[in-house]
Amino acid sequence: RGGRGRAVVHCGGYPSFINTLNFIEITTTGNAQDFGDAISTGYGRGSFASSTRSVIGGGSGPSYNFNIEYVTISSGGGGNEFGITSGPLARRFLNGASNNTRGVFMGGHNPSASPAMAMNIIDFVEIATTGNATDFGDLNIRRSANGCCSSPIRGYTVGSQGSGPAWVSTNTIEYVTFSTRGNGIEYGSLSV
Repeated sequence: RGGRGRAVVHCGGYPSFINTLNFIEITTTGNAQDFGDAISTGYGRGSFASSTRSVIGGGSGPSYNFNIEYVTISSGGGGNEFGITSGPLARRFLNGASNNTRGVFMGGHNPSASPAMAMNIIDFVEIATTGNATDFGDLNIRRSANGCCSSPIRGYTVGSQGSGPAWVSTNTIEYVTFSTRGNGIEYGSLSV
C-alpha cells in the first residue's frame, strides 16, 4: 500500500526448525517485533499477500508438509489454518506471487520424488477465503527456489536452483495471468 503498513517475516530452518513470526513497520526503522507463532515450523516455504492477509504454504522441517496458513497483517497472534497445497508430493523451495485477490504457488522440490527433481506445479488460492489450493496449470520447466514477483495482472517466476540428478539451473522467465488459469507462458531470460 504505497510504502505504508507492515511486512511479516515467516519461520526459518537454521540453526533449528522454528515457527517464529516477526513483523516490521515499513515506514520506520528498528528491529523486528514478535508477531506470534506459525502453526508449522520450517524453511523453504512459499508466501504471498494481499493488503490485509499474508499466506504461507509448503516447506520442510522437520518433514515436508502441504500446510497452508495465513495471518491478518494488521494484528498479531500467529498463524491460522487455511488448507493444503495441491500435488502428489509436499514440497519446499516453492515461491509465490499474488495480486490483491488470488495467490499462486509455483514450483518446489521434494527429494523423495523419484527421480528427485524440481516440480512444475502451479496451484492457487483465493486469499480472502480459506480452503485447499487448486491446480492452476503447469510451469514450462521444473523450478526450485525460483524467484517470484507480481503486478496486479500477472505473476512472474524467474530462474531456478535446478534439480537432480544433474542440478542444472535456468535463467528463463515465465508468467501467468491471475484472472485465468493456464500454464506458464514464456517471457524471456535473465541476463545470467
